[in-house]
Amino acid sequence: STQSTWGHFLSVYFFSSMPDGNVQWALIGLSAVAAESVTYPFDAVKTRMQAQRGRVGPLAAARATLAAGGLQSLYRGLPPAVVRHWIYTGTRIQLYERLREAAPAGVAA
Repeated sequence: STQSTWGHFLSVYFFSSMPDGNVQWALIGLSAVAAESVTYPFDAVKTRMQAQRGRVGPLAAARATLAAGGLQSLYRGLPPAVVRHWIYTGTRIQLYERLREAAPAGVAA
């Protein structure tokens, strides 16, 4: 069976063969957690912008968020989002990989 691009990257740079499903799910989950941790502050600022009555730009909203609660205010609510992304992304990609492996030859993935 052919490996996905992600699988090829892992096998070339980290593993001699593709890890089993649980390890693969964990690695996919960790990448989702890293992505959510980087993008979450932007989402917090966007939410603050939407909550403002008047027109507020992203820099003003970020300054107001930091002034109201410091740096931690940009990450308030991160743990549930991380758990959601870990489960959702890990399961979705694992399901895709299993379906792709089970597909008959010649069927486009």
